[in-house]
Amino acid sequence: MTTSIALADLTHTGQIVAANTVPLGISMIAAYAKDRLGERIDVSLFRYPDDLAAHLGAHAPRIVGFSNCSWNVELSHEFARRLKAQRPETVIVFGGPNYPSTAEKRQAFLSEHAAIDFHVDGEGEAAFVALIESLEARGFDGQSIKRQRLEIANTDYLADGELVQGAMAPRLADLDQVPSPYLA
Repeated sequence: MTTSIALADLTHTGQIVAANTVPLGISMIAAYAKDRLGERIDVSLFRYPDDLAAHLGAHAPRIVGFSNCSWNVELSHEFARRLKAQRPETVIVFGGPNYPSTAEKRQAFLSEHAAIDFHVDGEGEAAFVALIESLEARGFDGQSIKRQRLEIANTDYLADGELVQGAMAPRLADLDQVPSPYLA
């Protein structure tokens, strides 16, 4: 069975498009995951909120991931909050540079943004694949991971209000390990 995944690097589109750029980060994560997991996953990428809303209205992805940047964290979390209210079984993953550096502040961040199931820190390519594989092994039950307090590299989450942090994995030594998102 193919696992449906949506990845979003949302930009504001009210009066103007705030950042009309290629969502390179999520594109690299998608290309790496597709290369490693093949036909086990189907990944869709989104930049614009209306496109993501239409997709979520017509599809029920198992995993929805959001980039976490200072300019889109509230927009992304509002999507995540609404999605969790409608489909609590959907696993919500955030990742990106707008994440605190200390354990205490990370715990506070995840408490304040309660719709986030998992936050990937640092390089996301291998960590996201490890998270997918961990979820897959547990029938995509994120709560099972939390009950077991399973440590997943580069991945943080709250279990009973306590921060669980996976060890930081070594950085990718060879960027050729990540397929070109433009060709993929």
